[in-house]
Amino acid sequence: MKCTILIASQNILGNTGSSRIILANIKYLTNAGHTVWTISEKCDKELVVEAGAKAILVPKIKLSKYSRRLIFSKFVDLTAAVIKPDIVWGQGENLNSDIISMHNCVHLASERLDGIDAKQGSVHRLHNAFLSAHNFKFIIANSHLMKNDLITRYDISPDKIVVIYPGYSPEQFSLDHREEDRIALRKQLNIAEDKKVIGLITSGDFKKRGINTLFKAISLVPQESRDKIAIVIVGKEKNKRKYVQEAEKLGLAEQTHILPATPEVHKLYHGLDLMIHAGPLEEFGLIILEAVVCGTPVLASKGVGAMELADPENTEFVIPDKPNPRFFADEIERFTKNPQYGSHWLEINRKRFVECTDRKHFEETIQFLKEKVFAPEGASTCLR
Repeated sequence: MKCTILIASQNILGNTGSSRIILANIKYLTNAGHTVWTISEKCDKELVVEAGAKAILVPKIKLSKYSRRLIFSKFVDLTAAVIKPDIVWGQGENLNSDIISMHNCVHLASERLDGIDAKQGSVHRLHNAFLSAHNFKFIIANSHLMKNDLITRYDISPDKIVVIYPGYSPEQFSLDHREEDRIALRKQLNIAEDKKVIGLITSGDFKKRGINTLFKAISLVPQESRDKIAIVIVGKEKNKRKYVQEAEKLGLAEQTHILPATPEVHKLYHGLDLMIHAGPLEEFGLIILEAVVCGTPVLASKGVGAMELADPENTEFVIPDKPNPRFFADEIERFTKNPQYGSHWLEINRKRFVECTDRKHFEETIQFLKEKVFAPEGASTCLR
């Protein structure tokens, strides 16, 4: 049967990974004959309508963050009462949904970044409210790391959580032009050919991505190998000066380049010889997937969900449980001394990452909807 679906997300502007996924899902659902509505505070109506949905825009009220979230949630409930959808599909930003696509483990992230007694914000309170009350029928998690935390923290049945990894776009991320992009970055930053370019390409939030741990690890590398390293960090960071000072304190300032975020991230992935995500938690980490597809080996801990894609049977390249500067330093030393390190890592792992395309993500999402959500022929409703 055909269903009416209300997708609730505060932002559907097409400028984030989650909103791009929403738009792609809308296209599939409407092409399959379902009716889709969206409700949001910020919305590119042209993109939503082009995808095939009807867009509802709610006012952004200037109150405390938590009050604003509650009001948005109330608008979702009121809209559902009026249009009577078969399915309300939330993104972790409203209290009552049938399906929730979760993007963050805010409690786990706070604990790992700031300790068990870390201050909780508006998102923590909202997530705690609907997850504790089990106000949903199914959750889509973006990693087993996330799924396991939800099960442990909120006693959610594993049968109610499906893991679907985010995917990359093969049109943007590939090995094409890797060598010329590598040369261009070195020329731009005046990096000698005999240097190894190590760093992290990210949208921002240097604290979460462990930039200080990365600096610490490189500072522990023996001098002879450390002198052969150029460090490139890319991303939006309001406290950039803090990280520049950390590099100075560790004697890494002259070899460190901190650049602003750019939409052409594939060119920067091509420019790196090794990427390191030294943060304690990343629910998935699309940057890891994209970098490997672009031919850049990565170092990260099991606290980064995308590392679940690496070969679990391989014993040559250990993935630590937590980020450890000493461990990373030893691996960096190994990388700088062994010309085959990077190519061998990619030989073992890259194929597994390449399979994780955006198309596969959408196919798995749709398969989940068909099996668990859309009712069989003859049923009177989808979920409600």
